[in-house]
Amino acid sequence: EITRGQIVSLSGALLLIYLILSTLFGSLRVGAIALVPNLLPIAAFFGILGATGITLNLATSLVATVALGIAVDDSIHYFSRFNTESRRLANEELGVERAISAIIRPVTFTTAALCAGFLALMVSDLQSQVEFGILAACTLFIAWLVDLTLSPALSSGLRFVTLWEVLTVDLGAEPHKKIGLFHGLTHRQARIAALFGRIEPYEPGDRIISFGEQGHEICVLIEGVVVVQVERPEGNRVLRALHTGEVFGEVALFTGKRSANIDAMTDVRVLWLNQESLERIQSRYPAIAAQLFWNLTGTVSHRLADITSRV
Repeated sequence: EITRGQIVSLSGALLLIYLILSTLFGSLRVGAIALVPNLLPIAAFFGILGATGITLNLATSLVATVALGIAVDDSIHYFSRFNTESRRLANEELGVERAISAIIRPVTFTTAALCAGFLALMVSDLQSQVEFGILAACTLFIAWLVDLTLSPALSSGLRFVTLWEVLTVDLGAEPHKKIGLFHGLTHRQARIAALFGRIEPYEPGDRIISFGEQGHEICVLIEGVVVVQVERPEGNRVLRALHTGEVFGEVALFTGKRSANIDAMTDVRVLWLNQESLERIQSRYPAIAAQLFWNLTGTVSHRLADITSRV
């Protein structure tokens, strides 16, 4: 009955944790990867039982569930910190280093305190409590070791978007309907795409883009109005005004050189997406990237047709 209970309870817990991790990290694959470091300590626990001959009894059957709960907590801390640092630095390997340096001290201290607390049961007169304390301490130590070795190795090539980031990014109401670049995407997909870039605010009169400067980024006007103008000997010539949802800077994305000045007319917010961002979206979310490139092609085509009609 105890063995059957372990199988049922751990299987149910792992399935539920997998669903939570997948929802949190926005990917079934990343959820599975994050679950692996939590499985190994449990496997090691049952291996220790077999190697030492300690029986699976009412006391020792609690070790796996305790270790699982604590290991999942440490894994979420690590993967969340890794995601933040790797996006900020635009480098997964540096993200791993920064994440480990940030969590190694608190994770080590909490693991040491928990192991010491469980090892205190070794002075108990009940053999079952002694076994529980030793097994719990050993399993938690293995979980700590896995979190600082296997987790970084698994995550070094990852790039993912967490649920919290998707919920907090501000693109205004219905960005998939109001922003041309995001047409055909769901609300969530639009937010995911935006998280691979950066959103910058500007005040009236600020120059966002200058003619002739180098750059490989496109800009999405999230909010406000900007004016496009070019410099001429007789003075600046205004080409057009752009409003919320429109894209500008698409020429430089392919040529690397800005073809006009862009100035803010009101308080504006601009989403910047560079070539590296688009490549990362293409690698991580190919369906989103395909729709973005289709929409971008449509934008370029319409502007080319507008220029041709004027000529």
